[in-house]
Amino acid sequence: MKTSIFIGAGAAVFLLAQAAFAHVVVEPRESAAGEVVTYTVRIPSHLEATTIAVEVEIPAGVEIVAIADTPEGHKVSKTATGATVVRWSTKIPADERGAVTFAARNPAAVSELSWKTHQLYDNGVTVEWIEPKGGKEPAPITKVIEAR
Repeated sequence: MKTSIFIGAGAAVFLLAQAAFAHVVVEPRESAAGEVVTYTVRIPSHLEATTIAVEVEIPAGVEIVAIADTPEGHKVSKTATGATVVRWSTKIPADERGAVTFAARNPAAVSELSWKTHQLYDNGVTVEWIEPKGGKEPAPITKVIEAR
C-alpha cells in the first residue's frame, strides 16, 4: 500500500513539474529599476510541432539596448498602439526547449513588467502567453524593485 501511494505521489510531482515547464518564462524574474539587464526568454515547444517564431511585446518604459540574434534572425516592429515587438525566427522541435536573449534598461520606477509572448508553430497554431498570473497561458512577469 505504501509503495503505491509513493509511486502515485511521485507521478503527481512529475506531472506538476512538467506543467510548470510548459510556460514561457522570462529571466531574471526580478531586477532593479533603471538597471540594464540581459533578459532570457525560455521557450518550451510543448505541442507536437516545431516552434518557428517567438514574438515578445516589450512593456512600456523598457528600453531595448541590444538583441541577440538566432540563426534564423529577428526583426523589431511596432503595433498599432505603438508597442515595440521583437520577433525571433527560430526552430525549436517538439518536446524541446529554446531560448532567446536581449538586453534592456528597466523603467526607473518600481513596477511589474508583463512580457506578452506569442509562440508560433509550424502547424499554424499560435499560443498566446498573454493572460494575467494564474491564467492557463500567463504572460511572463518580471518584478522591478528599487535599485540597491
